[in-house]
Amino acid sequence: MPSPLAAPLPPPRSSILLAGGLVALAALAAYHNSFSDAFVLDDVRSIVENPTLRRLWPLSVPLHPPNGDLTVNGRPLLNLSLAVNYRLGGLQVWGYHAGNLVIHLLAGLTLFGIMRRCAPFLCAFAVALLWTVHPLQTESVTYIVQRAESLMGLWYFLTLYCFIRGVEREQRGEPPFFDAWFAASFLACLAGMATKEDMASAPLLVLLYDRTFLSGSFHEAWRRHRRVFLALGGSWVLLATLMLASGGSRGHSVGFGLGISASDHLLTQIRAIAIYLRLAVWPRPLIFDYGTTVVTQPSLIVPAAILVAAVVAGTLFALARRPAWGFLGAWFLAILAPTCLLPVTTQPIAEHRMYLPLAAVLAAGVAAVYAGVGGIAARAAVRTGLFLALVAGGAAACCALTVRRNRDYRSAVALWSDNLAKRPYSPRAHRNLGTVLLAGGRPAEALVELAAALRADPADVEALKNEGSALDVLGRRPEAIAAYAEAVRLKPDYAEARSDLGLVLLQEGRESEAALQLNAALQIDPRQAVAHFTLGNLLARAGHDPEAIAQFQAALEDRADNAEAHNNLANAFMRTGRTPEALRHYEEAVRIRPGYADAHYNLGNALVQIGRLPEALSEYERALAAQPRFAEAENNLGNVLLQLGRTTEAAPHFEAALRIDPGLAEARATLARLRGNAP
Repeated sequence: MPSPLAAPLPPPRSSILLAGGLVALAALAAYHNSFSDAFVLDDVRSIVENPTLRRLWPLSVPLHPPNGDLTVNGRPLLNLSLAVNYRLGGLQVWGYHAGNLVIHLLAGLTLFGIMRRCAPFLCAFAVALLWTVHPLQTESVTYIVQRAESLMGLWYFLTLYCFIRGVEREQRGEPPFFDAWFAASFLACLAGMATKEDMASAPLLVLLYDRTFLSGSFHEAWRRHRRVFLALGGSWVLLATLMLASGGSRGHSVGFGLGISASDHLLTQIRAIAIYLRLAVWPRPLIFDYGTTVVTQPSLIVPAAILVAAVVAGTLFALARRPAWGFLGAWFLAILAPTCLLPVTTQPIAEHRMYLPLAAVLAAGVAAVYAGVGGIAARAAVRTGLFLALVAGGAAACCALTVRRNRDYRSAVALWSDNLAKRPYSPRAHRNLGTVLLAGGRPAEALVELAAALRADPADVEALKNEGSALDVLGRRPEAIAAYAEAVRLKPDYAEARSDLGLVLLQEGRESEAALQLNAALQIDPRQAVAHFTLGNLLARAGHDPEAIAQFQAALEDRADNAEAHNNLANAFMRTGRTPEALRHYEEAVRIRPGYADAHYNLGNALVQIGRLPEALSEYERALAAQPRFAEAENNLGNVLLQLGRTTEAAPHFEAALRIDPGLAEARATLARLRGNAP
């Protein structure tokens, strides 16, 4: 049956290149202000704190992302792409944003390649342009770790595009080539399955596309291309394997039996689909986090239910009578199906899920506008001009809204403040705003937000843990201990809370209690870097340096950028006579944190021991530059100057040490000796 967007003769190559160039320029304009936007929410755990990104080789390291409730869990190609970013630029945030934009642009151009084979050229261009700059896409592009969605989207489009190219080659009788395109379609499908689970519907939609636009019937499509469809279906084996290997429930955040009933989930997803459709047409307000609230009363979603029922019924009718329109409806519903069928308890509603389905909504809208313009204007030139004017206006509006939305991502504080302004009663928004305020060195403000979160949800263990951290920073340790203890009481297997509780107990001198909590944390999660580090400090304080060394090394396996762990490990090495190893870790500590005064001082001491006095002198000077009132550094700097025969330069440093610390006996004795020997 004919398509509502029946394709004319192929356009000139110059027109294709011009259209693709305009899509690319529009994407750059829409996202030009996103490159400095911060790591937010799961970016921190999936990128900043992800040890599997630190090495590209062997590939088995980045292809085995951490388990748990992380965006990278069970998605090896997503993790590998982030590891490539880390290899190229470490944690420089602009590189990750650049990578996301390149992926998004490639997806938009691939969509253009698909659309122009089943629609008029101008319609294909309009859909690709609007899809690329639409503000609803910002969560999939600007929120770095949601590369999961955009990268999967690229593979999804490539699976279909390569299949279409294979059929084109086949129709032209070029067997040496079409098998390669079909193989590329299969590889793209495999890659998508290894990127995100929403790829699951791709084999079915390729079959439906073949039936709708190429072969004319399912029977003919299967007869011609069953080998391809069987291969694409075989990619489900990889998807199932990855899901089982990651625990099957993505860190207990996906599936039933996790606190949400099937009926409540269905009601919530009906509301979600209505929200997605509204945002596709009118993308305001855009909300980063909708919280975990679910719909439990059918009466609350009657209008949404009518809308969704109309979409489903219209799709079923169109699949039989108007296949092209039916394909758009099936595309929209099938790609949303995984999250509609299985509850995602941490985020029942999320705008990034519209990344691929948006293409169907825009295609339907563009088709309607194209048909409407054709009915208004008789002359082809007038029709073309009017249509392009409408497209340009829509693209400009979308681009402006995308630029505006990207400003909200400029910092985690700005993003969560915006979220809270739009959803003022969201306990999770209060908690996350408090968390980022705390990380930004604003503990008093953080405490206000965390208290608001706990008033709404007293059992929010993460808010309790962060409240404990804020109280600790503010010097209110007894209250901090109480907050941590309550988090542990509510969730006994909360390793991070036990680890932080152990740290505060150690600071309070309650060493046996601290050791109990730290060991419990490590039994729950042996990769708790903070627990290893704190336990190492406890063992070092007790004089058990070999055991302390083991703990510091374990801490550095997961957090190699922990300058304090390097420094304390080096101290333990020095006490056990392992000076070369100590030097290496002191040097790493000051490389990670150039202004780390204690590490510069300790490195100076180690260099003195092995007779490298000029280098030691430089380290003491660096320690004093970072911390001017450092009496011991002044004293040791003076001693090195004496050993180098620079007596007149040494005396002022001993005097400075005594001004800072009048009780520093060594400096006083050395200065007295110098004065007694003076002519």
